[in-house]
Amino acid sequence: MTKILIAEYDDELRVCIKDFFEATKDFQIFTARTVPEAIRILEVEKTDWMFLAIEFAFARPTGLDLLPFFQIISPKTKIVTMTTDHSHATAKRALELGAIDCIVKPSISEPLRNLLVRMREERV
Repeated sequence: MTKILIAEYDDELRVCIKDFFEATKDFQIFTARTVPEAIRILEVEKTDWMFLAIEFAFARPTGLDLLPFFQIISPKTKIVTMTTDHSHATAKRALELGAIDCIVKPSISEPLRNLLVRMREERV
């Protein structure tokens, strides 16, 4: 079963993403509200996918700062970043640091559906 880690500080959005993937019954879902929680889960579970909030409530270090660190902890994990920043610079930087995609919040429904198709194709 494909493992997903949702590392998102916003409770409502984290639950929304979790519910989206749980509805398919194809994934084992882990959630983290804080950076330390995300690190602990990633170290133990080595998830296949990670949805990472870049801002993490604007704390330091940010999800963007930690992206290379997360890749060291679990190099096979595909990381999708999520941001409220509508500038292309943030998305571009996330991709340069190794993210496979960047979703601009709060409009996540369509990007999640597209990623679901991609995730299923990669399992075949």
